[in-house]
Parts: sequence; C-alpha cells; structure tokens
Amino acid sequence: MPVTTKPLTAAERRWIKEVNALLKKCPSDRLQGFTIGDHDVVVFDGSRMPEIDEYMQKSGYKRDFCTACEDLDLLLGKFGFPFPVHSTAG
Repeated sequence: MPVTTKPLTAAERRWIKEVNALLKKCPSDRLQGFTIGDHDVVVFDGSRMPEIDEYMQKSGYKRDFCTACEDLDLLLGKFGFPFPVHSTAG
C-alpha cells in the first residue's frame, strides 16, 4: 500500500512563501545557480555563460559545469539550505 505524504504544516507553508518572496527580489539578472546534490545552491555569474560553454567545449567536456565555473573564478556565493538539495535532470 502506498504511503501518503503528509500535507505541509502552516509554518512550512509560510516559510516557503517567505523564501520565494525574498528570492523574487533578486536585484540582478546575472545571478544564476547550480547544485551538486548537497545542502548548497551555488550562485555564479551567469552573464558569462558563453565563456563557460567555450571552456567546457575546449576541454572536450571533461570538465563538469561546476568545475568550469570554479576554474573561471565565477563563483559568487551560496545559499545553504537546512536540508539536502538533490541534483537531478528532468
């Protein structure tokens, strides 16, 4: 028999709403993020995507995206979540 997920508590709903409202106030279009499947979302300079793409292509795609951003000194900060942020594709 499948297990049913419990609905969010009022406090959980309020927290999610507050975090989303704050994130929508981002003052810049260049800030982008990625995660490698830990507690952090890393913020990087997304205005330099062509440079990241070129760097990865020249390496024969042997460099991961996160490593390319680090090699190019594009990391700006990170958001540390109180829970794991899974890295998936979909």
